[in-house]
Amino acid sequence: ELMRLAASVPRGEILPWFTVGMTVCLAVSGALTLALLSSRRVARRVTTYLAGVRFAKVRAWAEAEKNRPEAAAAAAVPVSRHLKAAFFLFLQWMTEIAETWLVLRLLGVPVSLSEALLIELGGSLVRSLAFVVPGGLGVQDASYIGILTALGVPGATEVGATFVLLKRAKELAFIALGLGMLTLSKRTARESNIVTAVS
Repeated sequence: ELMRLAASVPRGEILPWFTVGMTVCLAVSGALTLALLSSRRVARRVTTYLAGVRFAKVRAWAEAEKNRPEAAAAAAVPVSRHLKAAFFLFLQWMTEIAETWLVLRLLGVPVSLSEALLIELGGSLVRSLAFVVPGGLGVQDASYIGILTALGVPGATEVGATFVLLKRAKELAFIALGLGMLTLSKRTARESNIVTAVS
């Protein structure tokens, strides 16, 4: 599947191996984060090691993190809780990939699930790197168009722009729904407090 994907990419196999590299990096980062959160001993070893590096800012951060109460509280959470949260996060990510696949199919782009995975991986990586930009606006959108262009999608700019607009419209719809539910819950709580005070 990777070789078939590589054949559709100009100048060889860069994108597929880039996808594999990003996947491995994400898996290693997730495993390390789980270890740090689940084991106080592992967290202490890491911070002890970082406290000995040359950079003063890193040393200061490591010293401050060594005996932080929040770190001890996180380490007290059972591993099963972390694994359950990771499982639901994985499901959310798979849903994003399926959404990308479905939207592009509806736009007439015959992408495979592996290509949808590549597109979402690239978007997630750019969103993480461009954390200073709220919501990755503009930067993440450009990355989608760039990846579609690299995959050789005809009219990648037009398709990418439409794809981004649909993704953003979905986000706005969920934001509006969440704000509506929050407003309704606050109003219900306020009315309940009034009834309690009167009675």
